[in-house]
Amino acid sequence: MGQLIGFNGKSLKKNKAELKEADIISLLPYLRNLKGEIIVVNITKKVIDNDELLKKLLREIVTIKCMGAVVIIVPDGDFQINNFCEEIFDKRNYLDNFNYVNTQNQVDILDVFFKREVVDKISNILKSFNAMSIGVSGHSLDIILPDDVVNPNTSLFDKQNKKMYNGMSEKTGKKYSIDMLEELIKTDIIPIVYSTFKTRNGNIYAMESSLFGAYIATYLSSLKYVEVYTDEQNIPTSCMYGVEKFVKIVKTGNFSKNQLRIINSGLEAVKNGIQGTHILDMKYVSLLEEFCGKSFSGLFLYDDTLNQI
Repeated sequence: MGQLIGFNGKSLKKNKAELKEADIISLLPYLRNLKGEIIVVNITKKVIDNDELLKKLLREIVTIKCMGAVVIIVPDGDFQINNFCEEIFDKRNYLDNFNYVNTQNQVDILDVFFKREVVDKISNILKSFNAMSIGVSGHSLDIILPDDVVNPNTSLFDKQNKKMYNGMSEKTGKKYSIDMLEELIKTDIIPIVYSTFKTRNGNIYAMESSLFGAYIATYLSSLKYVEVYTDEQNIPTSCMYGVEKFVKIVKTGNFSKNQLRIINSGLEAVKNGIQGTHILDMKYVSLLEEFCGKSFSGLFLYDDTLNQI
């Protein structure tokens, strides 16, 4: 399937209003299809900084959770990682390269950076909706990725590495671990996971948050990987693309580094087994309406080689 054009959400005169109770009730029959499914949501910094948008998003996440879906939140902590690593390692543009936190004291400081402002803010809003959540770092959850992931010349999701990846997803040879997170999502708690992880060599690494979310979604065989943002004007909206076609568009498009990070992490997730990636501008999109097919104002990516649509 090629592109489907609905309307350009960014051209609307008004932002998308928060759904009323009657709106949510009308969507409940459609949301039943999400029961038991795993959804990973990456929230960018500008949404986190916007109290109104963040509250709207988290309210809809709680509704999805109440319908029986498993939701994992990966908040954008990249700016905190950069600040931390510039101070500790005297290294700028940290997320363009991988390095590791090599002392327990540095690990403890890094966890404080993540928890402060971002995780506490999300947790408090979820609590106002009577939802339980826990903020936890990926490495404390014992999320272990293979050493290859920190090699800038190697793509974990490279098609040549598919055999290795499948082995990891089946836990063959204990190549990776995500056991603690798998246990946590069986509860009523919504995990808010910082984008850090371990490798088999025991080092702790920090990763760009949207890519980390894509990794987690793929490991858990999620139904959807969702990235929510705002004020990224060049990201297409109101359309549906197969991955192969959209890759060509990205190569010819004029995207900033941040826009490319959002887009490429979504592409990586879809290319490696996620049923669909939604990239949504939260100013104009309702997460619930998008999931129920009642709105078409975000960017939806699917694997056209699998004929999923």
